[in-house]
Amino acid sequence: IVGKEPYPVTRKATELVRTLILKGIQKLRNLFKGNRSRSEIVATFLAVLELCKTNNLSIEDSDTIENPDVRLIKKPDTNDEVMSDGTN
Repeated sequence: IVGKEPYPVTRKATELVRTLILKGIQKLRNLFKGNRSRSEIVATFLAVLELCKTNNLSIEDSDTIENPDVRLIKKPDTNDEVMSDGTN
């Protein structure tokens, strides 16, 4: 049985930062659109949490409580800053 590789959280964090730089403020649900596996969904969630923890990302109230706005506060200097605890 061949298993799928887990989706790296650092890769997803980098993708999220790029998306927010290019498109600006996004709805939280939009960040999960296009995810192709459960592993990528989990990586997206963990990347959002880690970017919030490092004060690179802000989750703000919007029109609907169920789908808040996500805004990039500052661009991380390196992937090391994104994943400060060494996990991926």
